[in-house]
Parts: sequence; structure tokens; C-alpha cells
Amino acid sequence: MNKERTVLVLNRSWMPIGITDTRNAIKRICRNTKGVRSIAPSGAPLSWDDWISLGEDELYEDQPYIYSARDRFPIPTILLTESKMFKKSSNKIPTLRDLCDYFDNKCQICGKGHRYKELTIDHIIPTSKGGVNRSENLTLACKKCNNSKSDIYPFFSEDGSQLQPFTYDTHFRINKNNVRKEWKPFIIGHNE
Repeated sequence: MNKERTVLVLNRSWMPIGITDTRNAIKRICRNTKGVRSIAPSGAPLSWDDWISLGEDELYEDQPYIYSARDRFPIPTILLTESKMFKKSSNKIPTLRDLCDYFDNKCQICGKGHRYKELTIDHIIPTSKGGVNRSENLTLACKKCNNSKSDIYPFFSEDGSQLQPFTYDTHFRINKNNVRKEWKPFIIGHNE
């Protein structure tokens, strides 16, 4: 999803629970779905009417907009919800495509970028040594590195660091290149 057209969804504890597209977010907030509010740069939860009445100087930098025949409306980029309209992702096992997107096609052992067909899913703790087929035990490796690693554990990357697992950031998948500036305080690992 393009970060211009995605919306971060927070639960009532202000923890991220998902990402939705602009259409779904606007539909929910315009229908006044119970407990759904847009978060202003000031941190205030706002109804749709309050959100669209903000002045340009009260919106986020790089604020995306939607356009009608006569008007333009700011797209909410963060929603706060008290409802259960957004469900957490299940504990699905990430695909090779998920890992490639997450790690930008870089092998987590040699650190080099590769084409999709040259990459594999690697178990950090090998299944032969009790490793499980779950996201917290999976990483991305090129075929050459995966073969040389074999079932060695612990195994370290070329720079000496432990292999990093794939994580659904706070229980949902997000491409780290699509994180909007205003989302960073809410997403673990993006507080730079």
C-alpha cells in the first residue's frame, strides 16, 4: 500500500492494531462508526466534521488529500478506535514476498540485495534443532547463505550480529519504507 493512501489504526490504548486504506477509513469515520476518531497533529481525537474543519497550518506535514468536484478534504492518517471494526491479523506465517518486502530483498546473513528468485525463507533456529515455523523464527536469506548456514545455531551475520526475525510490527505487517512521519511515535522500532 502507498503511504499516501494508508491510515494507521490505533486501539483505545493508543497502540497500533492495523493499517487500512483511505476509502475504508473515511467510510468508517464519516458514518460516525462508534468510537472512531481521527488524530490531529496536536494529539486530539477528532470527529470527521472537526477533522475537515482544521486549517492547513493545523494538519500534518505532507498531508494527503482527497478531491471532490468542488472541494478537497484532508485524509486522516491516524485513526483511534474503540470499536472492534479492525481486527488483528491472525498468527499467519509470512510468505517469501512478506519477507522480501520487510527486508527490502536483502539477505540477513550477507547483507546484500538479491532478486526475489535468489532468496529463501530461513529458520533462525533450525527446525532440526526444535525451531518452529512462526514469524519470530523466520528471516530472509539468499540461497547461497542459507545453504552454507545449514542447521548451525546460533548463526551470526557477516557483521557479527544475531539474525533478525521477521516481525509483524505490533501484530500487523508494515513495510518499513511506508511509515509516515506522524506514525513513528506509535510504532516500535521507528522512533528515530
